[in-house]
Amino acid sequence: MHAGQRALFLAVAAALEGGCVAECLADPEFSARFDDLVSDMNTHVVHSLQYLRAILIERALRVEGKAPNERMSAGGWDSIAALLAALGECRRFGPAARIALGRLLDGRPSGADAWAIERALAEFARAEDAVRFQTVLPSNGTQA
Repeated sequence: MHAGQRALFLAVAAALEGGCVAECLADPEFSARFDDLVSDMNTHVVHSLQYLRAILIERALRVEGKAPNERMSAGGWDSIAALLAALGECRRFGPAARIALGRLLDGRPSGADAWAIERALAEFARAEDAVRFQTVLPSNGTQA
């Protein structure tokens, strides 16, 4: 589970650096809940993504001026789907992981979806580590 949590943290950090959630973070309630998401590295990756889905829904409802128990508009759902799709694209997720993110939005991720997301995050983390490793160490492999 530790590797998955680490991979999710790297993906969240990259999303922050890339500005993917900048507009959402301007909302103080979303920002506080997003901090909770980032600080809770003691849960399964898919659970963390479901929490992200929940706080995105809460934010969309606030933007629409609706109570938490009201129905969100199709435009609200579309905005969340677009954000999740952008996150998948930015992290170079393959088709299976992108489809899994879509099912996550529907609230029906399967075990296969969880596996696809975990695998995509692990691949992203390996790529991020490779880039970070190359910038920290000189080309001859010794420490500076």
